[in-house]
Amino acid sequence: MEPLVTAIAAALSQLGISARLGDGTDVTVLERYLAAGWGSGGKSIDYEARFFADPSERTVYAYEKTQEVSQGLQFGGDSESSFQSGTTLFRKVKGSRIGLDGRVVAYEIDLGAVPKAVKAVVQQHGWTYRTVLLRKKAMYPPGYAPAPAPATGFAPAPAQAPHWGFCSGCGKPLTAGARFCVACGKPVPPR
Repeated sequence: MEPLVTAIAAALSQLGISARLGDGTDVTVLERYLAAGWGSGGKSIDYEARFFADPSERTVYAYEKTQEVSQGLQFGGDSESSFQSGTTLFRKVKGSRIGLDGRVVAYEIDLGAVPKAVKAVVQQHGWTYRTVLLRKKAMYPPGYAPAPAPATGFAPAPAQAPHWGFCSGCGKPLTAGARFCVACGKPVPPR
């Protein structure tokens, strides 16, 4: 099982997503895709995923949750496209907002990239990928003793990651590995 869990974490890392090993399941993803604010409101998109590789069934149980919050007065629009392949939902979100202060926030996020990448790794290892609706089904069952975590270098992200540059939109410091500026929401080009 260790090579599978390591391969899942590596695939997520290639997407710029930090994965934690352990934490009640084999792989945990907690990602803030968007945190944009303007004088009159704001919008955030948070993503959570849990992956449990059950060796007795050679199945990876996957749980996903996306939470979107918008508040305040704003103008603009969102567009969303989604399609389903088997039990996996692939979803893209694109939008722009204009606050009363004239600030424009544009974003484009592929919310299906994580399950698509994990599903590909799982299938390459000859396992089954199954989406579950309840978080507890993608967590270690009571009494389950997982194998010791592999020494992969994947670990929880530090509480306060160092910055590695400045946003070209607003000039605020960017956190290492950030996909969007937390101050204005502008996408950050990959490094």
